[in-house]
Amino acid sequence: MDLQIAGRCGLVTGASAGIGRGIALALGREGVRLAIAGRRFGVTEADRTADWRAVLARGDIDAVGMAVGPAQHHEIGLAAVARGLPAFIEKPPAP
Repeated sequence: MDLQIAGRCGLVTGASAGIGRGIALALGREGVRLAIAGRRFGVTEADRTADWRAVLARGDIDAVGMAVGPAQHHEIGLAAVARGLPAFIEKPPAP
């Protein structure tokens, strides 16, 4: 099927399993450039951190998706944008 969406950008949450994974795979086959989020992508205990500053300092981060408390959105979002990273904030930021 050609949906004529090749080269477009998309975000799929819940992409590690089920319908979210199916949607991500289908969009990928259509040539969509995807950002995906999910809870089960083989993250090891060594990869987990509560230090968001350390994550933003890494050189292999292309975008930031935040699912944190509302009080943290403002600071983390501003820091991500200051580094030139696209930031997906799922709640309005509050200073």
